[in-house]
Amino acid sequence: MGGIKAAFLSVVIILGVLLSCKNPFRSEQTLRFSTILKGSYCAFEKPTDLVIKDKSIWEQLWYRMFPDSQSVPPEVNFSQEMVIVTARGGVFPNSGYTTEIVEIKKEDDITVKVVNKNPRGIVLPVLTCPTHIVRTKRYDLKVRFEKLYPIF
Repeated sequence: MGGIKAAFLSVVIILGVLLSCKNPFRSEQTLRFSTILKGSYCAFEKPTDLVIKDKSIWEQLWYRMFPDSQSVPPEVNFSQEMVIVTARGGVFPNSGYTTEIVEIKKEDDITVKVVNKNPRGIVLPVLTCPTHIVRTKRYDLKVRFEKLYPIF
């Protein structure tokens, strides 16, 4: 009886180890993306992450960001592309606060890696609202945002 329990326990441990490993048959793919806009655009009062797959939503967002401007939103082919937006939200007291989409990966879903940096060194005393907007290939998968706050 003790040998059966030990064998069963060994099988459970081996299965646990195998299931916790990354599946070698799935390929993680790094997606190419290009920046549409990066800087300080105070359209977001709270931290915001958006995935836009529709022209009318894209236009609404653009005119919310630039209400007094004659600028038109950059053209996006939403049948092939999607727009990804990240904004730290609120107003920050100097130029040292930034946000940047640094990587987009596709596996079972889409993961957007965002680096949010806080001031270090010499900064300008200006009000900022860090925002980064990119375009990438359209996928109808769940998109999750992974926020990184480096300390250095």
